[in-house]
Amino acid sequence: MSKNIVQLEHQACVEMLVWLADELARVYGNSNASEYTDLKGLTIEHDYQTWSEDTFDLLLRWDIMETCSSDPSKPASSAAARFLVTRNQIREMAEQSFEGKPDIDWVLAAFIERAVDFHGVSSSRVAFSVHEDFAGILNLLHELGYAKRLQDNYIWTDLIGPVMVQCRLWTGGGQSLEALAEAKLRRRIRELPSYVLDEIGYLVAQNEAINAVTVLANCPDWTTADGFNAMHLLYPGALRSKIPGD
Repeated sequence: MSKNIVQLEHQACVEMLVWLADELARVYGNSNASEYTDLKGLTIEHDYQTWSEDTFDLLLRWDIMETCSSDPSKPASSAAARFLVTRNQIREMAEQSFEGKPDIDWVLAAFIERAVDFHGVSSSRVAFSVHEDFAGILNLLHELGYAKRLQDNYIWTDLIGPVMVQCRLWTGGGQSLEALAEAKLRRRIRELPSYVLDEIGYLVAQNEAINAVTVLANCPDWTTADGFNAMHLLYPGALRSKIPGD
């Protein structure tokens, strides 16, 4: 290993912090966000979603942001903050002392929570591919032992288990909750009457996949969300979106 573990952790932390900062700016930046091409000076407000609150807290503790008011006539609010540094200045933190700063697991949890929920990064225990935007971070996590690189794919290792449990993505025994839910859904699909599966297949062939969801939702103990998720398993691509939850 060309770099020691501390240097790698520092580098991984700052790359994830840059990504999280950009994500906050992208999602919550005001109408003038385009004027701040390198973050510094941009004021943003969040809506108290868990990921944004955690990320705000993280960036405040790293002195990347400071609380402020989006309206100068109002007092500073925990829901509004201003970027104090540029992306390059965040990356320069890799060469500084991390004493008193949140550890890598805290940064990693914020990254995992957002990247898995909204950017297609897998939380499963099987090999997965990522968009090129995440390759640099995943390569660093590979060097740290949190993931293993398999040519163009990656697979999570047991080392990331505590973070996945914290993010409510794995069980304490290291099983992916997503995989467990999919296995349960596949069992339920196998238990459906054959005439229901035949009707669903017919509707998909007629480009009426949304009506197939309704057929599933009308089955005993099935919901619309179950129907959407089942359609993604049975006929990938037949639907454009997935409804999370009931």
